[in-house]
Amino acid sequence: MLKPTLDKSRPQPLYLQLEQSILQQIHAGLAAPGDRLPSEREIAEVLGISRQTVRQTINQLVLHGLLTRQPGKGTYVSARKSAAGRSQVAVVSHFVFDWDQQPTVWLGTPHLVPAPPFVADLLHVEPGSPLVSFEHVQINRGMAVNHSRSWVSAEFEKPLLSRPLDEPSILELLRERCGEEVAGSRDRIEPSTPGSEQSSVLGIPPGSAVQLLTGAFLTDTGRPIEAHRMVIRGDRFHLEFEFHFARTPDPAE
Repeated sequence: MLKPTLDKSRPQPLYLQLEQSILQQIHAGLAAPGDRLPSEREIAEVLGISRQTVRQTINQLVLHGLLTRQPGKGTYVSARKSAAGRSQVAVVSHFVFDWDQQPTVWLGTPHLVPAPPFVADLLHVEPGSPLVSFEHVQINRGMAVNHSRSWVSAEFEKPLLSRPLDEPSILELLRERCGEEVAGSRDRIEPSTPGSEQSSVLGIPPGSAVQLLTGAFLTDTGRPIEAHRMVIRGDRFHLEFEFHFARTPDPAE
């Protein structure tokens, strides 16, 4: 049975530590396909963390197909069969973006908007709920390299609208104005083409190749506090990643 571990002295968010601990134990062969995980309550009690943090981690691993939930029974390590008949588990590294190092330029002023469906899903609110929205770009060597739109809870309307935005980064804005410390994010990246607004802001022709990043900033418990959709210039973007494969013997061997 899996026995996840955490090191609370590390600065890494707890939900990421838990996710990596489970993945590492699967990769090391300490849990075979079909093995049952301890319950969310058991994991939370043993590690001294909230069940919400445990649930957030397990939800992500289920989403990626590494774990499988069986209603009324529990959560199990998934089996993935290769062509050779061996089980494989793929572990994908986390994308790292230099959120806090590239200068931010704020566009316009924050304003209230109804939550679009995809934003509502990211922030775990009802579609149409009031949110504060604002736009910004990040600058590298005098060039706008991405254009972003962010959404946060309407509870932050007063601090965000009290004076012009002048913080050096989105992380600093959330920290100073909203009192929220960002511990990590979950994002999806896909190829796209810019709209006329993004083309103008980024100084690229319409139809140019860009990367579209959609996701949310999270606290150390995995709670989403900001949703974003970012258009990144294709000529100013690269992605590095690793795959690790764990193999278990075929019973027929």
